[in-house]
Amino acid sequence: MKCIRASKPVIPECRANLMLYRVVLPFVRNQSGSSIDSSWIYITKGLNHVERNNDGTYYGKAPAAIVDLKVAVRYIRHNKGVLPGDADYIISTGVSAGGALPGLLAASGNCHLYDAYLNETGAADEPDNIYASACFCPITDLEHADGAYEWMYGDKNSDFVKE
Repeated sequence: MKCIRASKPVIPECRANLMLYRVVLPFVRNQSGSSIDSSWIYITKGLNHVERNNDGTYYGKAPAAIVDLKVAVRYIRHNKGVLPGDADYIISTGVSAGGALPGLLAASGNCHLYDAYLNETGAADEPDNIYASACFCPITDLEHADGAYEWMYGDKNSDFVKE
């Protein structure tokens, strides 16, 4: 099997699992020289995935995380030539809860259902489709994920665990 590598693809990393990142704009991070030297550019984007702001204001959950990723993709495309990498080869990656997001981002590229949300955020007028996604152990059944997590790691449900 022949591996075809694009000229410095841009790889946004989805970190939504168990941690809250408060990053306003994506930033380029050199992985000890290895990513840039290997022709890979990594960008980490903080995602909204809680239902309340720091001041307690409710804003919901979905589709905030996908909208955040679309805003990041549009930001990368809008700054083509300023940021390193080839904006035509954006590959989104993620693990666990963040593993579902690259698939959703890829499947919803340039979908007009998100236009109102993107306009509200002031996102750049750029396409938000991506070249590929790499979804590692994605959690897509979020309705039941909390129960599974509690079963494996929780201590609040000791009567249930005993049964």
